[in-house]
Amino acid sequence: MEKNLEFPDLLRLIDERSTAFRAAVAAAPGLDAQVPTCPGWTLFDLVKHLGGGDRFWAAIVGAGPADGPPGRGRRRARRSGTAAGA
Repeated sequence: MEKNLEFPDLLRLIDERSTAFRAAVAAAPGLDAQVPTCPGWTLFDLVKHLGGGDRFWAAIVGAGPADGPPGRGRRRARRSGTAAGA
């Protein structure tokens, strides 16, 4: 049976994996090192890719909870024939 982690556990897991990734990058011979599991990518490419995702999700988490999924009011309004927010 699949277990859903609680929010604090997810944050801990993200922190642990980010720390491990930073240590791996620091131990690498250089940012031009090839990434064996990503043909054609250098370590710089991988750091840039993962860092972009981290910044994106940090902004989402930092924004706090929303009342519902994006666009939810517009879809409901279109179905009912009313303008959103009216």
